[in-house]
Amino acid sequence: MRLPLVLHQTAPRLGAVEWNREEMARRVAGDPAGSLVVFPELSLTGYDLGAGARELAMAEDALPPVSAPDPDTTIVLGYPELAPDHRLYNAAGAARAGAWIARHRKRYLPTYGMFDEGRIFAPGARGPRIFLPHPDWPTAILICEELWHPALAYLAALRGARLVLVLAAAPGRGQPQSQEDGPRFRSHRPWRLLARTVALTHGLYLGLVNRVGAEEGVVFAGGSIVVGPDGEVLAEADHRAEDRLEVELEPERVRQARHPYSHVRDEDLALVRRELGDILTQESGLRPGDEQDEPGGA
Repeated sequence: MRLPLVLHQTAPRLGAVEWNREEMARRVAGDPAGSLVVFPELSLTGYDLGAGARELAMAEDALPPVSAPDPDTTIVLGYPELAPDHRLYNAAGAARAGAWIARHRKRYLPTYGMFDEGRIFAPGARGPRIFLPHPDWPTAILICEELWHPALAYLAALRGARLVLVLAAAPGRGQPQSQEDGPRFRSHRPWRLLARTVALTHGLYLGLVNRVGAEEGVVFAGGSIVVGPDGEVLAEADHRAEDRLEVELEPERVRQARHPYSHVRDEDLALVRRELGDILTQESGLRPGDEQDEPGGA
């Protein structure tokens, strides 16, 4: 069955949770029934939260902040999560009919350049898991920086994802240097290339929704994109203004991308496990086959 995917490229107001919630609800109300609707990273609160993150965070058992008029519509959004052990997470969740059906906690927190997420949030403890916005569409969520860590998209594909959603708050860097860049920031090109590579490599759809607007002098780069499982760009948003992308996802395109190709099917997980074990052994200073002494051993 086909699935309408809607990406809302928005400019959340920093700290204005109620305003952001109402704005998202207004947008969702205009989307087709049964859609999968996606908003950017930390779309509920804005990005540069600093010490205010704890005050704005949602408890793990809180109700979803946005509901759709249609009970078959699934909404994916970003928010700061307060866990029962009082840790804060940069999280994303999927909700349908007023209940959470999936959550993901950002594992890789950037602490370079303008980023300081590692001082605010705890890293998630696991990779992406699959949820079903529709029975035919196993889907995984990544958050911004995580797209740059190939293992996470790889794990999502191995778990059966036909669609990977990436919620981002990526700033623009560098002025356009060529006619090919058009009016966009130079940083848009690697994001676009990465999205196409992940989709093509694993034979899946990829929807990346990046925010726009500015916070504390940082301009976010927009450029949200939907890529088909053959690597074709199906839709692309403006680089500065709020925008909306709607694409109908087709199961047949996934089948065609995976036949005669079968890269995910042919992955040798036993080999990967052995090689990773060897790398970890080398990093620990042990030789293959060596065993660490038990505590208190001779």
